[in-house]
Parts: sequence; C-alpha cells; structure tokens
Amino acid sequence: MTFDVRFKQGSSILVCGPSGSGKTSLVSSIISYKHLLFDYPAEKVFLFYTHHQDIYEDLMKRVVHSLTEEGCVV
Repeated sequence: MTFDVRFKQGSSILVCGPSGSGKTSLVSSIISYKHLLFDYPAEKVFLFYTHHQDIYEDLMKRVVHSLTEEGCVV
C-alpha cells in the first residue's frame, strides 16, 4: 500500500503538544524535508511559543532561508 503524504496547496499545518513532546524536532524535520513533503513552496510560516528557546532562532533562520530560496517574501 502506498500513501501520498505530501501537503497540497492551500494546506495548513498546526503542531501542538505538551513540553518535551518533540514539536520543535518535528517542525525542523518538516523544513529539512520540505522538497519531499510539499508540492508547492510555502507562502507563510508562523511560529508561536510561550517561552523562548534558543533553538527557535536557528529554526526561523532556516525558514527564512528556505522561503527566500524559493522566491517568497518573508
């Protein structure tokens, strides 16, 4: 059985869960494998958090770099 797990244009993703559940790791993986998971470039990326962690800075740099590579305005 084969599954197509790519996100289609117009999709939205919400990642939520308790502290330590792997949300940041999941988002980081999604960004790393965006070329396999999305059939279109992202238009917008929002990152909401309650308590700032240093890893968010790196994550947002990767998002901005990724979006600018694809010609999107951030």
